[in-house]
Amino acid sequence: MQFCTSVATAAPSGASHRNGTFSRDDRQVRVPRSGPAVFLSVLLLLPAAGAWGREPPAAGGEDNTVGSRIVWLRDARENEFPALRNPGEGGGGSEAVLMLHDLGSYADDPRLIQPLHGGLAGRGWPVLVPRLPALQPDATPAQYRRLLERTKERLEIGLEYLREQGYRRFWIVGHGIGAFAAAHWLAGQSRPEIAGLVMVNAHWHAYPEGRMEMLRILQEQLAPVLDVYGEHAPSQVSEFAANRKRALLRNVHFDTRQVTIPYGNHWLARLHEPLLRALGNWFAAVSAPQPPTESPPPTDGNRESD
Repeated sequence: MQFCTSVATAAPSGASHRNGTFSRDDRQVRVPRSGPAVFLSVLLLLPAAGAWGREPPAAGGEDNTVGSRIVWLRDARENEFPALRNPGEGGGGSEAVLMLHDLGSYADDPRLIQPLHGGLAGRGWPVLVPRLPALQPDATPAQYRRLLERTKERLEIGLEYLREQGYRRFWIVGHGIGAFAAAHWLAGQSRPEIAGLVMVNAHWHAYPEGRMEMLRILQEQLAPVLDVYGEHAPSQVSEFAANRKRALLRNVHFDTRQVTIPYGNHWLARLHEPLLRALGNWFAAVSAPQPPTESPPPTDGNRESD
């Protein structure tokens, strides 16, 4: 596994930027820095105020974001829940992205999820963003455990829906606890149809034993992983980055890596383009043919005689 990046970014203030380097033998992430740092407040439990914060329109109803529409999915208890589907520009191909939002967020949240799924769709990847269960700030450990199981269930339902639409290869992108749930679901599973897992500011919130669980599930990842975090993300994200990186060292995939977005907060405010570039570059790197493994030179006993 190599930690590397091909990201260019700029200070939110509009300072100039320059391209990052792509080094396959560099285990340290190199993302350029320029201009003064901008500190923005982080509200992990900001109440939802967008379309998912009110009653969704009827099935097959109005578009919620340009190029997207609401579809309805059903869980094992026959409960329906909405998902935002963006077919992507071009519409062809067999790959799609399933995106999981954070607690306190929603599928068309303009702070991060909306520009992220809109940007990916604009680059040609169809995206599905299911609405995930919510919790109160004072939720109990048992409620967090139920939340995790229900989130993983909706992830599986979303994948099944995408299969029914004809897609066969999937990228999973999670933000916050959505990233934690996706990694939890994928841990220890060999799923060839999963192209890779992207974790954006991954955290466990108040999930019981979340710190140890995060390390365990990252050590058990069998798919390529891109761990992206903002320089000024909450301490549970930024100060735990080195621990996540060490846990991912067990991942055998050449393109597993960790990327820092300078100046970024939990929502990567005004830094969505660098994030989209990081994802696009990583998707391309994972999909590219892997370099051949060099065979060791033959020993004296294996050499042919002259």
